[in-house]
Amino acid sequence: FVSKGQVALMRPSDTAAQAYIRTSSSFKVMFQSSSMDSPTVMASCTCPQAKKGQFCKHMWATLIVIEEKNPDFFSSKTELQIKTNNAASTAE
Repeated sequence: FVSKGQVALMRPSDTAAQAYIRTSSSFKVMFQSSSMDSPTVMASCTCPQAKKGQFCKHMWATLIVIEEKNPDFFSSKTELQIKTNNAASTAE
């Protein structure tokens, strides 16, 4: 997705970064923390794999683009949680 330019990163804030993966089926990816000081970032994607609580390829692609364009976004984050419909699971 990254090498094909299919990740459209919206302008991130201090606590959230959102992207759209432009393929035959478009997906919305979000990385969000409750505050700048929070060590936890929640990741979500609208794809079926992420809805099952798995870290999907769309999240990976978005993470790579965020690191390239906004390297400070994850600087104080030490924990990643996958957000599903009503629950969160911790990614290791």
